[in-house]
Amino acid sequence: MADTVLSGVRWVSHNLLLQTLLYFSFVVVFQLLTNAIRIREEFHFDQLVMDRLISNHFDQNHNYFGTTRRVPDVWEWGNNVLWPGLFGDIGPCGTSPGSRSDPKTCIDNVWPDGEGEFSTVGATPFTVPELVERMDAFDWTDGMLIRVSRAPSDNCAVLSLGKCYPDLSPGQTGTTEPYGYNWTDPSSPPEHPFVHWTSAQLGANPEGMKSASFASMKEYDASGYVALVMPFFSDTYLPPEEGTADQVTDFRKYRAKAWGKGTEPERTREPRYHCVRLSPNGLHVRQLCDPGSLGNGNGTMTGAVRNAVEVMWNDLKRAHFIDHRARVMTLTLHLMSHYIGVRYRLTLMFEFTATGAVFSSYDVETRPLGRQSMDSMEFYANFAFAMVTYFALMEVITMSLAGCAAYTADLWNWFDWINFLVYYLTGSTCKCSSTRAITVEIGVPSRSCARRWATSMTGR
Repeated sequence: MADTVLSGVRWVSHNLLLQTLLYFSFVVVFQLLTNAIRIREEFHFDQLVMDRLISNHFDQNHNYFGTTRRVPDVWEWGNNVLWPGLFGDIGPCGTSPGSRSDPKTCIDNVWPDGEGEFSTVGATPFTVPELVERMDAFDWTDGMLIRVSRAPSDNCAVLSLGKCYPDLSPGQTGTTEPYGYNWTDPSSPPEHPFVHWTSAQLGANPEGMKSASFASMKEYDASGYVALVMPFFSDTYLPPEEGTADQVTDFRKYRAKAWGKGTEPERTREPRYHCVRLSPNGLHVRQLCDPGSLGNGNGTMTGAVRNAVEVMWNDLKRAHFIDHRARVMTLTLHLMSHYIGVRYRLTLMFEFTATGAVFSSYDVETRPLGRQSMDSMEFYANFAFAMVTYFALMEVITMSLAGCAAYTADLWNWFDWINFLVYYLTGSTCKCSSTRAITVEIGVPSRSCARRWATSMTGR
């Protein structure tokens, strides 16, 4: 009986036709797994992001994100490309978006059904249900993190008239003291100075981030000075408030979440009001909802949310958020399309060298989140694991039958085990494409791969 079993095992482990069919089946399963991991809609969503934010022109000279060459270009790109692309994909209306001396009186979150340039004159403003539909297709309610790292003073390479602020070394934290400029009273310190946050407080990758510019390819520490923008929908009208996180209403009690796990009340709240939560430094918070033409959120939308974001962006400019010591500025966005089930992580980076040159680059990560894709991935991954386990078992049996000396003398056996090792390392590596949760005044990052990023801006 034992001899019969041993003969059967030897036949299975040495049958070339059977092994060929099994390896061919594994290749087919692997290809099916690859097709389940990627879907064509990811390319469609990427094309949309590129058209809106990367390749769109921000001035009359047809400059775009990739051709920024000075600090003013960054602010112009934000006013004319970034915020229009994230909100109504139209505008901006008015001569000076985000101005405090010349406040915007027009509305640019509108249908293109008016007159004039881009049909914005007399156009119909979006209603909240229409904004919800647009957000489901292009969702950025996970917010945006804007981060700047600054160079500390150091010895100059040659004799100079003042202090030297060289480029940041790879992984260098940079300076940590507060800074800012009071544009209303230059002789006084800023009312809300920019403060430094460590990578642990931000829940950022402790390994930092790497530039995608070929001229740089430098690794930067993930700490820095941050500003945050988080749009959301609420089931209750929240009046304008400013203060610390403890002094401003906790929006999470009223937020209508569009996707993700949560308690039943969070999933059933009706999005009635368009709101935003802003922070120029991670400490001071401003929160408001669109009041509507009749007040308290009633009547026609006024575009107050978009205007508040544009004002904060230009307040960063007025407060010298990017000064002569700034060396890198990153904008991190977590986007999603609920219609097609695709999550999209976008990191935009501006590098300001000590010589004054500016390098711009971006990094993109996508993943499908549809239930069918997730189920297919799980099925094919488990099937592939079972086949790899079978192949490894057959190698062990072959080793025991042939003997260690004869088995190790065959170079192809070494290649088999190298493939098994690569498969194991690949399967055991978990990269959280959704990143860790970012909370203002909470230095406890979320390390769960399934957790969504949320700029919650809550108190300690």
